[in-house]
Amino acid sequence: MLNEEFGLYLNDDIFIMSDNENKMKSAFKEDVQRVGCGAHYLNKILQHAFTKDDIKYDVAQVLFKTVRSIVTKIRQCTQSLLSSYVQNYSDTRFNGFYIMFNSLLKVYYELPTVLTDEYKKHYLKIDRDTLELLCSYLKHFCDIIEKLSCEKTPTLHLVIPYKQFLINVSSITDNDDQLIIPLKKYIGKELPTYWVISDVHFLATMLHPNLKSFNHTPHEKYHAEAMLKSEFDKYHELQQQRLSSNTNNKKKQIQQKKKTLSISLDDIFDLSTSPDKLQDDTESKTEFDKYIADETRIDKDMNILTYWNNNKSLYPTLATIAQRVLSIPATNT
Repeated sequence: MLNEEFGLYLNDDIFIMSDNENKMKSAFKEDVQRVGCGAHYLNKILQHAFTKDDIKYDVAQVLFKTVRSIVTKIRQCTQSLLSSYVQNYSDTRFNGFYIMFNSLLKVYYELPTVLTDEYKKHYLKIDRDTLELLCSYLKHFCDIIEKLSCEKTPTLHLVIPYKQFLINVSSITDNDDQLIIPLKKYIGKELPTYWVISDVHFLATMLHPNLKSFNHTPHEKYHAEAMLKSEFDKYHELQQQRLSSNTNNKKKQIQQKKKTLSISLDDIFDLSTSPDKLQDDTESKTEFDKYIADETRIDKDMNILTYWNNNKSLYPTLATIAQRVLSIPATNT
């Protein structure tokens, strides 16, 4: 394999972020923890809704084909006559549907002056109010893909709450247009199962003080807490093993020194207890318990890694977990 050529070896402690095509799933199905790209999941759901043949949502798919044909014609002939550029759909670009629909919406009233009689017939089939409602709905997906694709700050903790947000906005309301209703039904049905959530998503969400309450998905709070508790116990046990090993080594060194020294009158006393041991004996709550009970909330624009850096002395084990988990991106863009 290519990674072996460069001396790179995968194991269960390594995370790989990739898109969700079968070849990628197959490549990383063993000896690694693969995390699916959130933007790719969303893009595929929209792509299926507007283009998949076996999905019977003709109104939305007909609108897509109509708008695409007009945009294609304009880009071939009369693009320069419009106040802003129209952009065609590309299945290799995230947010392609929103970008195309919204670009046409911006010049909707200008189109009759640049279209031939044949394409004016297509144009008359497009209701502007319906197109505007569709763009408003798709804008949520566009905004979330952009948020999840941020390269300057951690994003993995946003996946679960934003997924639930999209499920909520895909619920049918009394004000929905007849075109939007079947589209929302399909997307609302696909989101819970198609967009796969991994254990690290739950860990990342729990590691944000403003999201650990799981108010967005209260039915998943117990599972998320259990996941973080399990990870905390694993890290804490490793740390205790290292401390125990260091303590035993120090005791051996002390005993060896005593053998070489003359007997002291102070040898009748037991060795003093370290401050860390005294603190452990007097405090029954673990740092996990304290973090769960902590009601501190941070500014929404604060980098979550800054929070953990500021609190690493209070929550040393959790800070170590946070540095590892929150370094995983939500997308591979």
